[in-house]
Amino acid sequence: MLKRSAAAPFKAYRLLGLPNPMHVMIARFAAFLLVLIVGLPSTAMARTGPVELRTPDGKRVWVYLPNTWDRGTKFPCVVVPPAGSRLFHGMSLGAGDRSEHLPYVVAGFAVVSFDISGPWSDEATPAAQAEAIRTFMKADLGVKDALEALQIATTKYPEIDRTRVYIAGHSSAATLALQVAAASDQFRGCIAYAPATNMEEEFKPETLKTLEPFAPGISAALVKGSPSNQVAAYRCPIFLFHAEDDRSVPVASILAFKNALLRNGKSVEQVTVPSGGHYDSMIKQGVPKGIAWLKALDAQAPKR
Repeated sequence: MLKRSAAAPFKAYRLLGLPNPMHVMIARFAAFLLVLIVGLPSTAMARTGPVELRTPDGKRVWVYLPNTWDRGTKFPCVVVPPAGSRLFHGMSLGAGDRSEHLPYVVAGFAVVSFDISGPWSDEATPAAQAEAIRTFMKADLGVKDALEALQIATTKYPEIDRTRVYIAGHSSAATLALQVAAASDQFRGCIAYAPATNMEEEFKPETLKTLEPFAPGISAALVKGSPSNQVAAYRCPIFLFHAEDDRSVPVASILAFKNALLRNGKSVEQVTVPSGGHYDSMIKQGVPKGIAWLKALDAQAPKR
């Protein structure tokens, strides 16, 4: 077990060679501000704020409904997990996540987001961090959280069309979106912006060795849950988005995943843009392209 220094907080991300979570949170909040600056109408925001529901064990579920509802019609729905984890632990919702939610709502989709079991704190004790990893494992790396959140939202809001449900995510949330789509046939489409698709490449052997004492079995769970190892399980179309100058996710990994899907006869569309990096490309270019893809796919679905 890794030991926590008495002189300084335990900083696992340094040891594991992973991004500083504070930097990730700053980026998420900056993207939220960006959406406000580039022109999302304030009136639209005021009408599309989320309603917060709770799971039986207290996790939050956010539900947004478009303001275009006509009595007797139903909304298509996009499930959007929160991004920013390092794939071996959960993630809590934050204000910065709304920049990824609101564009779908403005486009006419209901949105469901949720806390992912086992959120991490670098200030926590090693025992608490180990418990976070174990909790994340028990939730099937967040898959159970996504399905539970969808069930709670659709039970509360029958105007959400259960036959027109999609899932979308960025970075770690894109990985989870792919994992959920592989695990369940409830989704008509999956959008993955800059996902990590191969856990055996994503985590160095020494990183997995470091994690294993925290939660025995986490290494095997990560490898088993790798989207690259679940290619045959996908039953819905997949949209992949990536920027060539993304320093977090290699272009080659996205191409390899797309080609594996094609070899297995899966429906996949890939869009690559030349610039924008890991985050800005998703906000400025990826989400608009993803929404256009969703609308085209949803137009083919029977309306209720």
